[in-house]
Amino acid sequence: MSTDDFELGRLHIVYVGTPDGGKRQAFMIDGRDYTDPQEMQRDLDEAWEEMRRRRIIAEFETRPVEGQSRVTWLPTWRQYKATSLDEESA
Repeated sequence: MSTDDFELGRLHIVYVGTPDGGKRQAFMIDGRDYTDPQEMQRDLDEAWEEMRRRRIIAEFETRPVEGQSRVTWLPTWRQYKATSLDEESA
């Protein structure tokens, strides 16, 4: 397994803090959505930086992709940043 295959075989689920001190799933970065591991890394870096910049408490959970099933109930990072970031930082 090449390093590229390894990186693109990972799923990153991002949790954000809630007002009551808990956390909830907010978005995901799925390696299978990318053909280039550097592109996926750019999105990960951008997501981390945007959470930090907006002072949004965030936790990134990384796990290997298992089987063909997909996380369909969470937006991708690109969808999330286009529609939800202003709500999170309010």
